[in-house]
Amino acid sequence: SPEVGQKCEFTFSLDEWFSDPFDPKSIVVSAAVTLPSGEIEAVRGFYYEDFLYDQRIADKTQCLAPYGEPSFRLRYAPRTTGKHTVSIRVVTPERDVSLPEVSFHASSAPVGYRGFLRRDPENCCFLQWDDGSHFWALGMNVRSPYDMRYVRVAPYSLWQNEGLPLYDRLFAEYAKSGIEVVEIWMSSWWLALEWIHDSPGFHGVGVYNQYRAWMLDHILRLAEKHGIYIALVFNNHGKFGALNDTEWARNPYNVANGGFLTSCEEYFTNQKARDAFKQLCDYVVARWGYANHILMWKLFTEVDLTGTSYEFYLQQPLADWHKEMASYVKSIDVNKRLITTHWMLGYHKINDTIAMLPELDLLTTDAYYQGGG
Repeated sequence: SPEVGQKCEFTFSLDEWFSDPFDPKSIVVSAAVTLPSGEIEAVRGFYYEDFLYDQRIADKTQCLAPYGEPSFRLRYAPRTTGKHTVSIRVVTPERDVSLPEVSFHASSAPVGYRGFLRRDPENCCFLQWDDGSHFWALGMNVRSPYDMRYVRVAPYSLWQNEGLPLYDRLFAEYAKSGIEVVEIWMSSWWLALEWIHDSPGFHGVGVYNQYRAWMLDHILRLAEKHGIYIALVFNNHGKFGALNDTEWARNPYNVANGGFLTSCEEYFTNQKARDAFKQLCDYVVARWGYANHILMWKLFTEVDLTGTSYEFYLQQPLADWHKEMASYVKSIDVNKRLITTHWMLGYHKINDTIAMLPELDLLTTDAYYQGGG
C-alpha cells in the first residue's frame, strides 16, 4: 500500500541466462501499469547487481563489495490514488513470458510531496511543482567528490577526495542550510555507466557499470532522505570534445579503444552512436525515472566545448542530436520531467539552433566574470 510518490519495486530472477542483460536483442523486461483511470503506462525493467557499502572507505571501487546474485527489477511510483495493476513481461529470443499480474492501492501523498517540476503554464519564465507551488531553490554543483585538475592547478589545495561518503556528509549539512538542489555528473571518473576498462565494472559501450549505478542509487536515497533534488547530467563536454578537459583519447567510442568512431564529432551523427545513447537512456530512465527527486535530465554540460573546434556546437548536427534525444527521453519517461542542456561562460554563448528547440524545457548556463565583463 504505497503512498503517492513512493517507490514500488518488483524484483525477480530468471531460471536461464542470456547473452547481454543490457541489449534489447538479448532481453527486454517491461511492464504495463494500468492506472485507476484505466490509462496504461509502459515502464521498462532493468538489470541489477547489489553491493555492500563500507562508508569508512573513500575509494570509489573499494567501498563497495558485490553481494548476492544478479536480478531484474522494475520501479514505479504512483502519481494518483487508487488501484494500480502491473503486468510484467520478459522477452528473450527463446521465450516470451508474462508474470502473474499484481496490483496495489496507492494512498494519498505524504505531507510535503509536491510532485514533479514543470514549466509554469501561465508564464514560461517560471517553474512550478505539480501541486502548483512555485519553485525557488538554492543549489550547489556537487558533480563529483573531487576534481583531478586540482592536483595540477592548485597543489596547495587541502581538498581531499572523500569518495561516496562525501554525499553522506554534505547532504545532511545541506538540509540544515536550506540547500534543495544539486547537480551531479555521470562523468567518466565518477558516475558514468560506460567507459573503458580502467576500473571494476567498465567494459566499453553498452555495458553499464553496476558499481556506479549502485552509487547513484545510494545518492538518490540520501537525496530523498534530506529533501534534496538532483539535476542529473548524462554527458560532460570532455567525453566528446577535443578542446578543454578532453577525454576523447580514453573514450570507449573511440576506435583506438575498440569503439567505432574516428572523431568525437561523429558521436552526434553516427547512427550506431545515437542508438547506443538511446539504449543508455532506456537503462537510466528505467532505473531512476520513478523518482521525483531527479529534478531534470541534462543532456550535456558545456555543450559548446564539444567537437574539435569552438564553432562545432553552432552547427546543425548538434541541434539535430539534441532534438532527437530530448524527444526520445521524454517519450520513455512516464513522468515527463524537464529536459535541459548547458553552455559554459555565460548567456552570450547560447545559440538559437539548440536553444529554440521546443523539445528542451529550459536552458542552463554558467555566469563567469572574466576580463572585467
